[in-house]
Amino acid sequence: MKKYSKIYIVFLITLIMLLFLGSIGNTAKQAVTIEYWMWDPDLRTKTENLIETFEKTHPDIKINLTTMEPKDYWVKMRIMAATEKLPDVFNMSSGYIEEWSGDGFL
Repeated sequence: MKKYSKIYIVFLITLIMLLFLGSIGNTAKQAVTIEYWMWDPDLRTKTENLIETFEKTHPDIKINLTTMEPKDYWVKMRIMAATEKLPDVFNMSSGYIEEWSGDGFL
């Protein structure tokens, strides 16, 4: 359960940072869409509930959630990284951070 709590905390912190950075120097509210990818289909319903709550309090922000099985996730993420089309927010286990940073993807 602690693992899932950490995932949600990282998700919320990331969203808050994106909101803060998106609001700097922007006085007019513009609709924003955030692409969020995750590899755990079992958490989809919980994540959708979090997103729904977030979007109610932030009507100008839309979050598109994509979930897939872990084996497919990392293949697609590599392709997206190679074509410089990574989603705005995505789950990444700590084991991949050094590798992806070394490859210049982060």
